[in-house]
Amino acid sequence: MKQVSEEKQVSVLRQKRMQKRMHDCSRARRARWATAAWGAHGVCAGRADRRRAGITLVELLVVIGIILILAAISVPMIGRGLDGANRGKAMTEISSIVRATEAYQREYGRWPLTGEFVGGNAGLINILRAEDTSNNPRRYTFLSVTEDSLDEAGNFIDPWDNPYRIIIRSDGEISDPLGGGTIRRNVIAWSMGGGNDNRRALRTW
Repeated sequence: MKQVSEEKQVSVLRQKRMQKRMHDCSRARRARWATAAWGAHGVCAGRADRRRAGITLVELLVVIGIILILAAISVPMIGRGLDGANRGKAMTEISSIVRATEAYQREYGRWPLTGEFVGGNAGLINILRAEDTSNNPRRYTFLSVTEDSLDEAGNFIDPWDNPYRIIIRSDGEISDPLGGGTIRRNVIAWSMGGGNDNRRALRTW
């Protein structure tokens, strides 16, 4: 009787061990499945990937929107900056034309040329640059002009590719080309600033 009881206990222990092994195996399989199918925080990996992709797309759209807004703001500012630089350059150059012409008069006691140089200024500019030595026999360079500031005809052009306009009068009375009245000067120069609006013209008077 005692032997039967012991055998029964051994059988029960074997069954418990077998159940424990099966439980451990089942738990291990569940753990592997959970690791493969779920994220670190118990979220399904597929859902998490889709959620992360959605966030990335939203962030990308936000960045694109910011770039477009900045571009819309900066482009007009860049345009105004370039226009301001061009106007500053033109103002410097027309002032240099007047100074060079007056320096020539002081050197030679006469004006290099007289008249209105509205359609082209190559003749006057060549004298002031010492390119025309018949009218500048001492070969003084009164005006320095880079080649990229000259057009094919040799005219000194503004940043908008138009020849600078110049008037020289020996009597010192010039009719204002941009409005009524008389200008009491021997030399004036101007640029229309890339347009036809007299109010935006750059002038030396």
